[in-house]
Amino acid sequence: MPISSNLSSINEERHALLQSGWWNYDLNISRHCEWEGIYCNEAGSVTDIDYPYHPPSEELRQIQNLNLTAFPNLVSLDLCGMGLTGGFPTEVTTLKNLTYLYLTDNHLQGSIPVQVGNLTQLVDLWLDNNSLTGSIPSTLGQLENLQHLYLSFNRLEGTIPIELGNLTKLMTFNLSTNSLTGTIPTELGNLTQLKELYLSNNLLTGSIPFTLGQLEDLTILFLDSNHIQGPIPGEFGNLKCLEKLFLSNNLLTGSIPPSLGKLKNLTDLFLHSNQIEGHIPLELGNLSNLDSLHLSHNKMSGLIPPKLFKMDNLRFLYLSSNQLCGPIPLETMKCLSMKTIHLSHNLLNGSISSQIACVYNLDLSHNFLSGEIPSHLGTNSMLNWLDLSYNNFTGKLHTALATLSYINLSYNSFDYSQDLEVTLTKLLFFPNKLTNQSQPTKFCIL
Repeated sequence: MPISSNLSSINEERHALLQSGWWNYDLNISRHCEWEGIYCNEAGSVTDIDYPYHPPSEELRQIQNLNLTAFPNLVSLDLCGMGLTGGFPTEVTTLKNLTYLYLTDNHLQGSIPVQVGNLTQLVDLWLDNNSLTGSIPSTLGQLENLQHLYLSFNRLEGTIPIELGNLTKLMTFNLSTNSLTGTIPTELGNLTQLKELYLSNNLLTGSIPFTLGQLEDLTILFLDSNHIQGPIPGEFGNLKCLEKLFLSNNLLTGSIPPSLGKLKNLTDLFLHSNQIEGHIPLELGNLSNLDSLHLSHNKMSGLIPPKLFKMDNLRFLYLSSNQLCGPIPLETMKCLSMKTIHLSHNLLNGSISSQIACVYNLDLSHNFLSGEIPSHLGTNSMLNWLDLSYNNFTGKLHTALATLSYINLSYNSFDYSQDLEVTLTKLLFFPNKLTNQSQPTKFCIL
């Protein structure tokens, strides 16, 4: 390029930056390559724009204030969190060298132009947390170098284009919190380098493609809060790197695949609020790194596997609102790990042991438990929140229970003949209706 032409191009870049009104505070610096957030190559042409501030007026927050066509050598554009308004800047699609595009946390409206597919050098495309509408262009499937795609927290509609299955270098794929419909494309199983997949909080239907079980590098899989039906694919047992699996708030049926017990790196398993049936697989007790297990609000039956209470790292266990029955294997529990256990609204029976002192938050309400509350919780008791209401407990209450910050003992058959004038004010500090009537019989499905 002739020197005069190069100088003209550089002057155009400087003029475009000035016209935006975003760099008025740097006017005392004559060379625009030294302005904050501006980076140039050796020839003095702008390659990176990373604006660090929030423009002070609404007029200055219009994204069209910056003439992007003036920056032919731009490699990275970062305008995150500026509160920018207006439509997606179609001018950006002419920047053939653009590799990184970050427009997160703005107020951009309108649709994503199909011409974005022309930016074949793109590695990162972050458009999340805006107000974008319309459908996802199928032309995004042409971005063969794309590694990170963030379109979450917008108002996008329509289906997920099957062409996105061509993005074989993709590592992060986030379409959560939109209004996307249709099914999850089986072609997403081609994204073998994918590490994180987020499709939560949409209107997706159909079943989970078994092809997702091919994504052996996947660490995070969020499909929760959709209208997905059918079973959990047994192929998920192949996801050896998976750490978080969220399938809650769907319409899933069938049973939990025992193959999930092979996910040795899993820390969070959220399957609550579905229509899952069958027993809790014994194999889940093999998940040595599991921290949180959420199976509440399903149709699961049978016994609670004792192995769940022996897990070294499990801190949160939620099994409420199922049809689980039999005794609670509290005597096998490891005291050092468990923080919260919620087993309410089941068909559990038997008594409880002093091991309840190992749990900080314990909800056993709405079951068929009986016997007395253990009198010796120990001086090192961690118990702070206890709900035993709607059971068949008997016996006397112990003053140690008055130290808890919350306790609900209503609808049992306790003996209140002892003098608990002071204690009761602490134990029953909310409305109660104490009764000696036993609960109606329900059938336990083993």
